[in-house]
Amino acid sequence: MDNIDRYAGICIGNLDRSRDQIASLDTKTRAHLRELAYGLSTIIPKTSDSDEAELFRRDYSELCVPLDHRERITLCGYICEKSPRISERLLELRPNSSEVTVVYVKNALSDIAFEHFSKEFERAQVYYADNFESALEDVYYSRADHAILPLSSSRNGLMLHFLELIMRYEMKIALSCEVHSITDDSENRFVLLSKSNICFPKKEGESREFEFILSDASRQLPRVICAAQEYGCKLLFVQTMPSRDTALIRYEVSQSDADALCLYLFLETPGHIPVGLYRAL
Repeated sequence: MDNIDRYAGICIGNLDRSRDQIASLDTKTRAHLRELAYGLSTIIPKTSDSDEAELFRRDYSELCVPLDHRERITLCGYICEKSPRISERLLELRPNSSEVTVVYVKNALSDIAFEHFSKEFERAQVYYADNFESALEDVYYSRADHAILPLSSSRNGLMLHFLELIMRYEMKIALSCEVHSITDDSENRFVLLSKSNICFPKKEGESREFEFILSDASRQLPRVICAAQEYGCKLLFVQTMPSRDTALIRYEVSQSDADALCLYLFLETPGHIPVGLYRAL
């Protein structure tokens, strides 16, 4: 029994020393990551679509070859500490206008969605389109500032046809709202779309959401989910499309590090398409 006690004591002592070494190594690793983050924060591009942006991605990729995935996640968070509000630069967020023109296909649910969205403007003029495609075409060619589209419902799920239209016309979600249908007792999600990422002032009690399309989803999706969890983002929706190896993902980012997630996606998944960083009314 004495021999067992001595042997166990040696083992426990070794474990304690190993833990101390691991903790010391983790502290040193984080210190080096902070130093690297400071250097990288000085060369962050002003926009995501430029030669400067490609150079930044290349430098990041070359410097981070020795780092594992979790260290890269941590590094992106540290870079954002040195360069706050980076999502506004990467997504090229623009302030909302006080007077706008809105187009949509008229029906009872769209009328309710317009009522919700119009409260965000001092003046919102409206006209009606014959179909959803012509509504988006008017925004694309600057004949209107915004279009309203349904994107999903509790009854039918994600409406892929409308998502394809949003992608085809390169639209961005500026606002979203839920509309209840009395006829079938369903909840329907409508979005206000524009050509650019629009930044509306934050309001008490409303959530902020980030939505994007991920390519190479079979490989990248688990990595992105891991990073988003680390940054405190709450997963609201994910729809995979295996035939295209893509996924539509939506996170609530009201109480999280949205900047870090935006930067991580920009650096680690350059093929992703931001659909919008917006308020959910």
